Amino acid sequence: MKILCTGDLHLGSKRRRINPDMVLEGDKEILDQIVQVAIEECVDSVFILGDLFDSIDVSPRVVELCLDRLNQIKNTNIYIFPGNHDYEIDFNSNNITVFKGWMQKDIRKEITVYGYGFQNENKDFWNWKFDFNSQINIICGHFSVNLPKNGQGNKHKNRQRNSEICLNTHDIACWNADIVLLGHDHTSRSFKKGDKLIAAYVGSPYNIFENEWVSRGVVICDIEKDNISLKLRRLECPRDFKVKAKNKHTANEIKEKYSPIPVGEYTWELLSPLNINAND
Repeated sequence: MKILCTGDLHLGSKRRRINPDMVLEGDKEILDQIVQVAIEECVDSVFILGDLFDSIDVSPRVVELCLDRLNQIKNTNIYIFPGNHDYEIDFNSNNITVFKGWMQKDIRKEITVYGYGFQNENKDFWNWKFDFNSQINIICGHFSVNLPKNGQGNKHKNRQRNSEICLNTHDIACWNADIVLLGHDHTSRSFKKGDKLIAAYVGSPYNIFENEWVSRGVVICDIEKDNISLKLRRLECPRDFKVKAKNKHTANEIKEKYSPIPVGEYTWELLSPLNINAND
């Protein structure tokens, strides 16, 4: 089974300070790229790991555009796990399932998804237990993993600001799923114990900064009987969405910022190499 995984599109964002029609055109460009990759990869399902929209009061034009593009992915089931930005969304479409709170769904005879759709209340995720009955069990949700800084300067400082979606690395490991697919962090990262893949942040499909050191796109999750593999299909950011970074960093600073993050016997690392040239 092949799954296209994406999240954190933030369609209809009002924070870009550009004309709403230009925002809509940029959103259309991103969705068209996702549809094209889904068709090229012949995916069986699409997982959207939260924050598909930038807010719960997104424009009806944006919702209509999104639904139209998703319906272009024929013979494919689409599963949406709402995040903290878009937790009240819903779609009236036979091939789209929106998870509300914790839900369990068999997407194939041998594959079960345990998904969480954000609810605006605190949850103790660390002690949640799952009764895995399928050959392959997948957990999906929009969560903020509290990672150590260790020179990363990373943005996981939001345990209080987003405490209702917060986890730590060991929470994920203790779930013992075959794979955990996450939204919220805009950088695509894998989480491993040695060579064993445990989880991944699917990341945002595009990078808004002109100096794009980190590749972003959609993640293709290929599930076979005894193997789960991930690959990143890079997408281009719409030109009008590009902004200049406020702070410039040297190549060494960038390498340090995105270097692997060890957490005991586990490691978080980028799904694809950095794009750093000798002149950076």
